[in-house]
Amino acid sequence: MIPDSFSPRSVVNRCRYDAGPHAHPTRILDALGALSYLRTRTDIDATRIGILGWSHGATMILEAVSRRGAAAQIGSLFKTAITFYPYCVPDRRFDLPVLIMIGEADDWSPPARCWDLAAQNKPSGLVKLITYPRAFHAFDLMEVADGFAAHGPKQMQYWVKFDPRAYQDSIFQVRAFLSEHLRNP
Repeated sequence: MIPDSFSPRSVVNRCRYDAGPHAHPTRILDALGALSYLRTRTDIDATRIGILGWSHGATMILEAVSRRGAAAQIGSLFKTAITFYPYCVPDRRFDLPVLIMIGEADDWSPPARCWDLAAQNKPSGLVKLITYPRAFHAFDLMEVADGFAAHGPKQMQYWVKFDPRAYQDSIFQVRAFLSEHLRNP
């Protein structure tokens, strides 16, 4: 299921606005609404629902499933979370397995923040961080091919570029992570 948090709210370009690194509450509620719907379906195993997101959506996921986010209020209802190049916010703890994949050359979502987040969560063993040398933001999007400067908040420009090696490995990592954490009991 792919919830659309933007079109119903007439959001055309989220990337140009600086609303800070924190999750917008309505996007978190959209994810929880999708989860609630999926849990009512008889063709879905409600105990094996994960959440996956990219960039701003990945940041929303980390906020939604952290002990400081929605999970603090209602508990971790997702079984696992997978994120591609999120803006990692420090001091977040998790009660479910989290996969973070980010390029080491990402200048939009600083990988150092994700390294810090992973280090803080090392004792729990729940956060798996995969970094890709020389990979930029949007490393898995073939559409950006050789890359270009994308306009972001505060009139800044950030480099986005496809990286075939990172892309191929991310497919492997997602499949392995889902197999490990959403397999049949």
